[in-house]
Amino acid sequence: MVETDFQDWIASLGLDEPDEGGDIGTAPAGRDEFFAEVFKSNGGPLSVEELNAAWQERERSLVVRGAALVAADLRRTTALDPRIEVATVDDGIVAVTYNESYQTPATFAIREPESICDVADNLRDHVVDDLWAVWPVCPKDGLGLDPRPINGRAVWHCRVGDHIVSEIGQLPRADR
Repeated sequence: MVETDFQDWIASLGLDEPDEGGDIGTAPAGRDEFFAEVFKSNGGPLSVEELNAAWQERERSLVVRGAALVAADLRRTTALDPRIEVATVDDGIVAVTYNESYQTPATFAIREPESICDVADNLRDHVVDDLWAVWPVCPKDGLGLDPRPINGRAVWHCRVGDHIVSEIGQLPRADR
């Protein structure tokens, strides 16, 4: 009975209905797991307002964590000390600012590794602009790293050497 209630609730949300342009789009990473979690913890269906509030709370906590991890990597590997802030802006969108000059939706994912990688990718672009150089750099290959979710972890990945350098937030200290 609970599984039927869950499926009925999911169907009532209209998640697979096309938008105004006729597109359905791609579900954010972790969406279905998040819905199952909040359904179970609530003991049943949530209203759209309750679901949106739970989503925004989770999204904000993931973005705050991602920003803190990237800031830790910056402190360990550069002389930069940017002001990185998380804010909720228009229509409840969680955004990250970098030195108060740029604001972007921080993530579309609702699962930790993907969300952290989204935040890292957004912030990395601004760090590169500040440094006028690639960041972060693979200590082995000397080339730029990409944030990737691999095996449930948010990592800095070297695409050239096809290896993981570290988890995001744990980059090895670099000589500055």
